[in-house]
Amino acid sequence: MWLPETAVDSETLEVLAQEGVRFTVLSPHQVTSPPPHGRPGRWRSGAHELAIFCYDGALAHDIAFSDVLRDTTGWHARIAAMPMADDGPTITSVATDGETFGHHHRSGDLALAALIDQVDQDPATRMTNFGALLAAHSPAQDVVLVERTAWSCPHALGRWQGDCGCRMDGNTSQAWRTPLRLGLQQLAETVHAVVEGAWPEGHGDPWTTRDLAGPELDGVSELPSAAKRLPEADRHALAMFTSCGWFFDDIARIEPPIVMRHAARAIEWLPPTAQPAAEATLLATLGQARSNDPTKGDGITIWQRDVKVDAHGPARLAAGIAALRDVTPDALDDLVLPVHTFRLEGDDIVLRQVRTDEEVRWRAESVIHGVVPLRMHVRRVDAPEVAAEVVPIACVPRPVRVLLAQAAHPMVFDATLGPAARDALGDGLLPLPAALTAAFAGAWALVARDGLDDAGVVVHAVLDLHDLAEVELPESSRIAAFEALTALPGSPARDTLAARLLIAL
Repeated sequence: MWLPETAVDSETLEVLAQEGVRFTVLSPHQVTSPPPHGRPGRWRSGAHELAIFCYDGALAHDIAFSDVLRDTTGWHARIAAMPMADDGPTITSVATDGETFGHHHRSGDLALAALIDQVDQDPATRMTNFGALLAAHSPAQDVVLVERTAWSCPHALGRWQGDCGCRMDGNTSQAWRTPLRLGLQQLAETVHAVVEGAWPEGHGDPWTTRDLAGPELDGVSELPSAAKRLPEADRHALAMFTSCGWFFDDIARIEPPIVMRHAARAIEWLPPTAQPAAEATLLATLGQARSNDPTKGDGITIWQRDVKVDAHGPARLAAGIAALRDVTPDALDDLVLPVHTFRLEGDDIVLRQVRTDEEVRWRAESVIHGVVPLRMHVRRVDAPEVAAEVVPIACVPRPVRVLLAQAAHPMVFDATLGPAARDALGDGLLPLPAALTAAFAGAWALVARDGLDDAGVVVHAVLDLHDLAEVELPESSRIAAFEALTALPGSPARDTLAARLLIAL
C-alpha cells in the first residue's frame, strides 16, 4: 500500500500488517541502513512484519523536478549504469506523483512510454513491479523505521499539523494548519460518535460494516436506507484528511477548501438533528485559521463563501429538475445524473440516491421574470419541519443549466441579435460573453421601442442567460441600464428590474 506522502510510523505499519498488506514503499531516509542494491528490507514489530522498498531518492527527485524527461536515452543510461550486485539483482525503484507525467511536465507520459520501450529492448534491464519482486526475492535484511517521517517533510510530520517551516514562499505563515487539523479531528470524533449512536440494532458493528460496504455500498444492501447514510458520513470524515489540504502555503488555495468540502459532505450525511452541532464543532476552530491574504479572510469566511455555497446538493438538484419541468420538460429525458435518479409524481419531484436507495420527495415553485426561473423555492414534502430553501438558478447543477440554456438561447438571441451576430455565434466566431453583451444592448433597444411593460421580459431573459452561463454583467452594461432605467417613469416593472441589477434608483 502506498502511504500518502510516505508519512509513516510504527502504528501505521502495524495496521497494514494486521490487514494483510505485505509491503510499502518509502524514501531512503525513512529507514536506517536500507538494504543495498534497492532490495526490500524487513520491518518487524512483535508478531507482525512488512517488507519495505526504498525508492531511488536522487532519480525520483530529478524526474519530478529537473529535465530528465526531456532525455529518455540519458534516463535509461542512468538506470543501466547502476552498480551490479554479485549475489542477485540490482533494483532501481522510482516513486513520483502521477501528475509528473503530463501535468507537471508536458508530454511526460510520452517520455515514460519511450523509456519503457528502451528498457524492453535492453537485455540487461527489465521492467517489473514490487509484487513480482517480493515474490521472487524475500527480504533478507531487517530495517529500523525512522519514526514519524515523510518524504516531503523533515519535521516529524509537522507539515500536516503546524507551522513547521515547510512552505513555497518564505514570507508566509502556516499557522492556519493547526486549527484546520484540530477542527477536522474534532469533527471526525463527532461524526464517529453520531454514527455509533445512530447505528441500528441488529446490523452488526458500524466500522466492520463500513469496511464491508464497498465503493457502491453493495456490501450493506440489507441496511435500511437511512442507516446507509452513516457509512457515507464516515467515508467523507476519512476523505477530509487528504494530505494536500495542509501541504501548501495558504488555507485559501484550492486544496484546503477541498478537504473542507468533504467535511461539509460528512455533516450533510448525518441525521438532520446532529448537523448543527457537528458544524459548530468545526467552526469553533476554523475562525483561528487565517489566510495570508487579508482579502480571503479566515477559515469561517472560506467555509461560508467557498464551501457551503455548494452544499445542499439534493435541494439544488430538485430545483433544477423543477426548472426543466417548467421550461422545457422534454429536456428531462436528456438529463443524466451521476448519483441520483428521479421521477415526477404530480407536483412532486422524487429523488433517489442510488448509493443509499434513499428517496426524498420535493416540491418547488418558480419565480420567473424572463424565460427561465430566476430562483426556485424548494421544500421537502416528507419533512415539513425542514425550512424551505431558495435556490438561485445559477446554483442548480451545471448539466441542468446547460439544458436550460439550450432551450433559452434561440428564443433570446433571435429577439436581440441581428442575423450576422447570430451566424457568428453559431459558427463559434462570436464568444458567448460578447454575444450576451450585444444581446443586452439589443434588449434595451426593444425597451426603447416597445416600452418596459412589453419588452422588460427580454431584458430579464438576457440576464437569465448570464446566470446560466455564470457570466458577470459588464460594468458598461450596468451603467447603460442605470441610465435607461432613470429615464423611465416609476413602475413595478422598473423597480423589479432595478432590484435584479442591484441598482438603487
